[in-house]
Amino acid sequence: MPIVTWSDEYNVNVEKIDKQHRHLLQLVNNLHAAVEARIDKDELKTMLIELTEFTRKHFATEEQLMNKYDYPGQKAHHKEHKMLLRHLGDLVA
Repeated sequence: MPIVTWSDEYNVNVEKIDKQHRHLLQLVNNLHAAVEARIDKDELKTMLIELTEFTRKHFATEEQLMNKYDYPGQKAHHKEHKMLLRHLGDLVA
């Protein structure tokens, strides 16, 4: 069972970002299902690395668009990105 289910209320109405958000949720749900199934630790690590790499790519895309369109609050948003990436890095380690 998914830990998070996509809802249209999550849309930010930027097709590229919404598509990436849906993919992120799928990766999270896949990882959750793998943990629940108690799969091999190395396989979990591989899935976590995939999630981390895609998250990094997604954040770079978001930050580029926020900068391009002078998004208000982008500094705080960037700080949240850095914290989450640090946390994911800790989990991988």
